[in-house]
Amino acid sequence: MLKTILVVDDEFDIRELIGELLQDEGYRCVHAGEVREALDIMSDLEKANHPLDLIISDMNMLGGSGLDLLKIIREKNNLVPFIFLSGESINSEIEPYLGQGTISCVLKPFKSHEFIEKVKQILN
Repeated sequence: MLKTILVVDDEFDIRELIGELLQDEGYRCVHAGEVREALDIMSDLEKANHPLDLIISDMNMLGGSGLDLLKIIREKNNLVPFIFLSGESINSEIEPYLGQGTISCVLKPFKSHEFIEKVKQILN
């Protein structure tokens, strides 16, 4: 069965680019433009008995941050792996989470092959 990845970013072009990279590697992608939409998608997938295998989220977005999304997910005891995307250096707010094996950060701009390797590393 294909691994399903949720890409959350408020920039449409970034979501599309990441989605194409992942689909070229054989992953199924769903997209959200903000935290609330991401939570709705997750709920719909869970109801359909199709949980996510990975979430890739921009750190800074309108309507909530990637960290907000991670905190909400973890409050529900959902341990889905998570990759933060950040255009800045690693934010001190996310540093405590990065020590956990299933949470990582990728700085933008990134090289496609390095990004895909990070995804594969987290999923394996």
